[in-house]
Amino acid sequence: MELLYNIFEILACVLQPLFAYLFVDCFLTASSKLKYISIAIVSAVSVLLTYSSTPIINNTIASIIVLLLSIIFICFSYSGKRFVKILLVLIYNIIDIAIATCTSTLLSKITPTNLLITNVQSNIVRAYYLFITFLIEFVIIYYLRKYNQYSISLFSGSKAYISLIFFLCDFMVILGTILLYVHIVPYNNTTAIICCSICIFMLVCTGFVLALLHHLEEKNQELLSHEILQAQIEEQKKFIQNQHRQSQLTSYLRHDLKNLLLNYRLLLEQNNIDAVQKDISNRIGDFSSIDATIYSRNAILDSLLHSKIENCKDQGIHFNIHADMPSSYDKLDLFVIISNLIDNAVEAENRISIDHREICINTYTEENQIGFIIRNRIEESVLKNNPHFTTKKSDSRTHGIGLQSVQYYVEKNNGLISFFEEDGYFGVHIILNI
Repeated sequence: MELLYNIFEILACVLQPLFAYLFVDCFLTASSKLKYISIAIVSAVSVLLTYSSTPIINNTIASIIVLLLSIIFICFSYSGKRFVKILLVLIYNIIDIAIATCTSTLLSKITPTNLLITNVQSNIVRAYYLFITFLIEFVIIYYLRKYNQYSISLFSGSKAYISLIFFLCDFMVILGTILLYVHIVPYNNTTAIICCSICIFMLVCTGFVLALLHHLEEKNQELLSHEILQAQIEEQKKFIQNQHRQSQLTSYLRHDLKNLLLNYRLLLEQNNIDAVQKDISNRIGDFSSIDATIYSRNAILDSLLHSKIENCKDQGIHFNIHADMPSSYDKLDLFVIISNLIDNAVEAENRISIDHREICINTYTEENQIGFIIRNRIEESVLKNNPHFTTKKSDSRTHGIGLQSVQYYVEKNNGLISFFEEDGYFGVHIILNI
């Protein structure tokens, strides 16, 4: 039994600084490596100073030293204003003291006087005191993280209610076993071990359920992202097809221009000016504003490039295009990839100086493969500063889908994709089998 109590005390020394970091983690961004190292150091110091049969120094002084160490390491481990970091650590410690006081008061009401030694090691009431205190703190931090992660009501879904039910069950089991121990069953070491084992088993079950809920939550997010991805891909396919039809219509209109002019001349010779004006007005809406530049042998690719360039006219982006693609190639997967990569490049260019904005597009065919290279100017390294290509938009759920669709279609077509940087450009190189 003594060993079990010692384990509880060591865990308490580790959990207090750990929970302080988790509390700060709810509000600030941390450097993961520094955070884990500093947690280990503060926890080790906490164990050395506060867990001992003959304490090195007074417990109050030890707690102050651990608090100061936590503040120092948190200031180095987290970004943000120093005042905010110190304030968050102090707020956590105030909450910790308040919860500990309430827990001690509760136990004093329900336990006999001869058992109430919550500040002395190797005591069953002390173990329950630690159970309740850290469980309450964990619940607070758990829901704070959930709220800050999703910025929604704490109890907006079934998963939140399930976790709440398990937390309530934990408290009921803890209080039930201590009441059973101190009022019904003669208290001895065997009974204490059984009661503590029940509590530990319930806490382990809760941890397992929370891990399972987190896994389900991540799966649901993946499914949601996949649905959004599919919807956007379908919209992009429709857009590309519409652009192609519009380009074809423009070609037809240009082809028929000679006949139209002949008809207009006949009408004008007959002095039928109104008919000419009416026909011109009707046909103006059919003419596309897309220019007639031919970039490749492929009409779909040309119409897509025309559309992208037209949308970038007011953004000061210079396009450098060298395109070659078989005229018969009409598989929309590649055009979705091209569309998304151009959109990503345009978004990146809009974040740099307007004088340096440039996008280079190169497509080529070799044997049974089609290659596509797109490069855009950068002012700082993307591969170094953002190697995972995390979206910089606030709504990360619905943005960052473009690169996902690119990777999805490259894998679907057994293609290859690589990212590179050279001469102040960030580039993407894709190869697909025809």
